[in-house]
Amino acid sequence: MEIEKVIRQLKAAQRLLCSRAANELYLEYHLKALHYLSVYYEPGNAQHTEIVQQSLKYITNYYSKYASLVTPQLSLYIINQLNAFHWMPEKYDGTWYAFNILKSIKAKRELADDEDFLYKKYLLFYR
Repeated sequence: MEIEKVIRQLKAAQRLLCSRAANELYLEYHLKALHYLSVYYEPGNAQHTEIVQQSLKYITNYYSKYASLVTPQLSLYIINQLNAFHWMPEKYDGTWYAFNILKSIKAKRELADDEDFLYKKYLLFYR
């Protein structure tokens, strides 16, 4: 919880930080928070649920924003990570966020075969 508080303070002072280093820190924090909560999540804990929501949204927004720079290898890594968190408590599951990243990437470039396969699978569920 203390690290979450520090991350919120850093985000509030974003204009004072090197954006590249700050974004790397935030991405690393959010991924590690999801991994931690995948093991230690306490059902009904509102703070844990909020951290899951913020982490999934931040990761999705970041990679959707820079979709044109995401390589197929990075894309598959991110998508597989988000798929692993499909059960985490949130309004949408991790696969929904993975699908949104793929949609953003598809809008910027042609999908590789593995990406396209996953995209078509997601379309079956989220159409």
